Amino acid sequence: IESFVRNQVPESIHLDYKASPALDPKKRDEIAKDISAFANSDGGLIIYGVEEDKASHLPVRIDAGVDPKWNREWLEQVITSNVNPRIDGVEIRQFNLATGNNVICVHVQKSFRGPHQASDKKYYKRFNFSSFPMEHYEVEDVRARAQIMPPLVVLDLNVPSESCLPFVLRNVGNIPARDLKFKWPEKMKWPSGSPPSQFERGINFL
Repeated sequence: IESFVRNQVPESIHLDYKASPALDPKKRDEIAKDISAFANSDGGLIIYGVEEDKASHLPVRIDAGVDPKWNREWLEQVITSNVNPRIDGVEIRQFNLATGNNVICVHVQKSFRGPHQASDKKYYKRFNFSSFPMEHYEVEDVRARAQIMPPLVVLDLNVPSESCLPFVLRNVGNIPARDLKFKWPEKMKWPSGSPPSQFERGINFL
């Protein structure tokens, strides 16, 4: 977060800065709108506790922080209770400041179970630096995501040989993926000496 401020990383469709007062029980509807907009769009990161320049959309400073009363557990409850259907894969991390308050980061994944409706019964999307109501065709496009097979993604990392990289294999659709086969680079090394047995023989259903 300090690096974002120091390097003047601007807001974007995937990044939103919020001053600490944005996390408040009176602003549950606004929180739900912003979270659902990221899920309905392409996902992204919301940082609560950073002041921004409204004209340039650049971060100014880390502010005094969010009151500890409005912590990660409280925010999880707000999101669960005010966004429908529930959004999977929302990651909330809380960082303590010297003031005793917190900076809270919310990472929202692009959803394949949407569209997600905010507490005001509207559907929102990210556009430029804000959240806007979606048009009917946009709602239908998001609804169709679950019926569309995501493209194959090939990840080729050029990293030092001593690096150890964890990863997660996950099915983001609403139906099982069938007959998965895997192929790994010959130079790839596994901690146990060989790939897990599921990766060697393949997976019938995921």
